[in-house]
Amino acid sequence: MHIRLSQSRGDYLRKHLKRKQREQRSRERRTLTVERLEDRRLLAGPELFAIRPDQSPLLQDGDVLDTAPREFNLLFKGAANIDDKTIAGGVSLVRSGSDGTFSDGNEVTVPIGFAGLNDVNNPVHIILRPASSLPDDTYRLEITTALKDKAGNSFVPPGGQTSFTRDFDLDLGRRSCPSSPSRSAAP
Repeated sequence: MHIRLSQSRGDYLRKHLKRKQREQRSRERRTLTVERLEDRRLLAGPELFAIRPDQSPLLQDGDVLDTAPREFNLLFKGAANIDDKTIAGGVSLVRSGSDGTFSDGNEVTVPIGFAGLNDVNNPVHIILRPASSLPDDTYRLEITTALKDKAGNSFVPPGGQTSFTRDFDLDLGRRSCPSSPSRSAAP
């Protein structure tokens, strides 16, 4: 009877040891997974969601606007937590100099009247207002990695670029005038 008891105790100890080893491996797997996710999160800065001139539809690359926007709303994803001190250095508006290109050196940086957060308690929405009315030209709105969140993480341009650009044309002459009803001559 004594031998049987020691075999049972040996079985118990082996099972107990295996269970402890399984628990340890499980804890290690969970720990490694959490570490990987934390690293990804720490490297992510503000991500652009959309650009909306005034209350118009979202601005797409190559759009032609027939009304000069008074402001641009830059909307960022989720909890972007943008540092308002980095907006002026990270966001700019440039016009092509009336030739439609941005590579020949005659570009004009548009003076900005206001560049800041829409709501300091919800720092995901930047408002950019030109200092004066925009003339007909081709424009480029540029957001660079100089824009940061309050943790110091840089803006994340799509595709791993160093900046994000959105080109659009302003053509005030395209604005259609309502036609007046035709008058018929009285008999």
